[in-house]
Amino acid sequence: MTDLLPCGALGCSSKGFPTLPKLTEDDVCNIWANVSEFIERQMALQKGVQISGLGTFTLSRQTLNVGNNRCILIQRPVFLVAEKLVQTHGLKHTKIYATGDIPIVPLNFVALSLWCLVDRDIVEGCVRETIQALSRSIATRKPVEFNFKRIGLLSFKDCKVKMKFFKEFLSSMDGSGNLIHALSNRPGTCDSVMSGRESSINRPRNLIAFPRLPIPLSSDGPKADDDRNTNNQICSKKPDIFTAGQCLDHCRAGQELCYLCMQRARKNITVSFSEERKRKEQEEDRQLQEYQMIKLQESLQQKEQDVLSRKESSQKIAAYNQGIAEAIKRQKNEKPFEVQKSYILRKRPPTPSSWIKEVPHAYCLLQQVEYKKEKEARAKQDQELLDRLEQFQLAEHLAAEKAKCQKEKTEQTLSYKNALETQLKMKPLPLPVYEPDTSAMLFGKYDTTYETLAERKQRAYNIYKQQLQAVVEKNTMAVLNQLIQQRKESEILEKSRQQLLTDRIARVEKAHSLQSALKEDWMKDIELKRQRDCEEQRFLKAGSKLLLDQLEKYPRCFQCKRHIRNKGKSNLWSSDFILKSRLMA
Repeated sequence: MTDLLPCGALGCSSKGFPTLPKLTEDDVCNIWANVSEFIERQMALQKGVQISGLGTFTLSRQTLNVGNNRCILIQRPVFLVAEKLVQTHGLKHTKIYATGDIPIVPLNFVALSLWCLVDRDIVEGCVRETIQALSRSIATRKPVEFNFKRIGLLSFKDCKVKMKFFKEFLSSMDGSGNLIHALSNRPGTCDSVMSGRESSINRPRNLIAFPRLPIPLSSDGPKADDDRNTNNQICSKKPDIFTAGQCLDHCRAGQELCYLCMQRARKNITVSFSEERKRKEQEEDRQLQEYQMIKLQESLQQKEQDVLSRKESSQKIAAYNQGIAEAIKRQKNEKPFEVQKSYILRKRPPTPSSWIKEVPHAYCLLQQVEYKKEKEARAKQDQELLDRLEQFQLAEHLAAEKAKCQKEKTEQTLSYKNALETQLKMKPLPLPVYEPDTSAMLFGKYDTTYETLAERKQRAYNIYKQQLQAVVEKNTMAVLNQLIQQRKESEILEKSRQQLLTDRIARVEKAHSLQSALKEDWMKDIELKRQRDCEEQRFLKAGSKLLLDQLEKYPRCFQCKRHIRNKGKSNLWSSDFILKSRLMA
C-alpha cells in the first residue's frame, strides 16, 4: 500500500505527523493489511465499514432481468468516497446510492491492535496520518493509488476517483457467479474489475525530482568524449559572441563566496574531499545493489514457492478430477441389475379424448356434493337431538335436587319439634318467691346527715376544681405543642430553602464551569484548526518543490553560510569613550 503513495508520505516531519516517523514501512503495510482483512471480514458478514476521512465500503444489491420473465439478484461491493474529501479537493466521482438495510460499522482499533500486536493509539494515529498524507498528495494534483490488500485499488487521477476491485473479492461477495460478467459487459463499470491481485513488488508511479549535486569530472572524461566523436564530421568553429550582462562567469552557481571567505580561501591551502566522497558514493551504490539483489532473490524464491504450491494444488485437483471421472465412467458402464417398475411402449394406442369421461366425472362430482349435504344435515339433526336430551337431563337433575332439599328441610323441622317436646317434658322446678325475713329497717336510717352532705359537697367541689385545672393544663399543653410543631415546621422549611438555594448555586456554578471549560476547549480547537489551516495553506503554496529548490533564490556563502555582501563586519557593538567626559559616541 505504501509503495503506491508518494515517497514523502512516510518521511514527514514529526510536527505534522507524530506517529508515522516512529513506524517503519513494513509496520505501516502490516497495519493497513489488517485493516483490509477487517473490511473483508465485515463485508463477508453483510456489514459495511466506514473509514473516517476516506470513505465507506458497503454492498449494493441489484436485480438484473435476463429475459423470459427471469431475474437474477446480484450483490456487489461499492466504495463511497467521503463528502468532505470530495469538497476539499474538488474531486469528481460517480455517486452510488446504496440500500439502507446494510449496517455500517466503524473501524475497530482495539481488534486491529490485537491483530498487529501494536498499541491502539499507534494504530489509530497511523490510519489517521496516512489518510492525511493521502489528502496532501491529492492536493498536489498528481496521480495517486491506494492499495487495499485482497480487496482492490483506489486511484485518484485528474481529479477523478475510481475504485477497482479484484475478481476474487467480487466472486467472494456474490454467490451467483454472474457479477464479473455483468460488470465487464456494462459500459459504465467495465473498468471497475481488475484481472488479478496486486503483484508482489509494487513500484511508485509518482515522479519526484531530487536536487542535483555538482560532481567533478575526471580528466579522462573529455578525452573519452573526443575519442567517441572522432568519426563525426568536422564542423567549422564560429566565433563566440558575448553579450554584456550582470554576471559573465557563473560557472560556480550555488557555490558563491562572500568577500571574507574568498580572502580566507586565497590564504588557505584547499583540501579536496572528492576522492573520499566518491569512495563513499561507490560504497553506498554497492550496498544498494547488494540490497536490491537480496530483495530480488527473495522475490524469485517466493515466486518459485508460489509456483510449486500452485503446481501441487493443481496436481491434487487433477488427481481428484481424474478419480471422479473414472468413477462416473465406471458407473455408466455398469449393467443395471434392478428390475424396472415401468416400461415404455413404442406402439401404444392413442389417448382418448377428454370429453368422453367428462360426463361420468361430473356425475361423480354431483354425487359427492349430495353425499356431503346429506352428511351435514344428518350431523345437524344429531346435534339438535343431543341438545334436547341434555336439556331433559338438566331438568330432571334440577327436580331431583329440589325434592332432596325439601325432604331435608322436613326432616330438620321434625327433629327440632321433637327436641322442643323433650325439653318441655324435662323442665326443672321453679325457684321460691323472695320474701323478707323481718319488717324492720336495716339500712339508711342515719345516712343523710348535714356533715355527710357537706362532705359530699366539698368532695364534689374539689373534683370540679381538679377537673377544671386538668382542662386548663390540657389546653395549655395543646397550645404549647402547636407552637412547638409550628417552630419545627418553620425550621424544616428554612432548612429546605437553604438546601434548595445551595443546590441551585451548585448547579449554576457547575453549568458556569462547564460552559467555561467548553469555551476554553473551543478556543483551543479553533486555534489548532487555524494552525492546521495555516500549515495546509503553506503546504499548498509550497507546491512540490523541495526545500533546496525553494532556497535557490536566497544566495548564501558556500562556507560560512552568510550573505554574499558580507565583508567581514563584526556583530559586536563598538563604543568610543573619551576620557573625562560624559559623552559616548
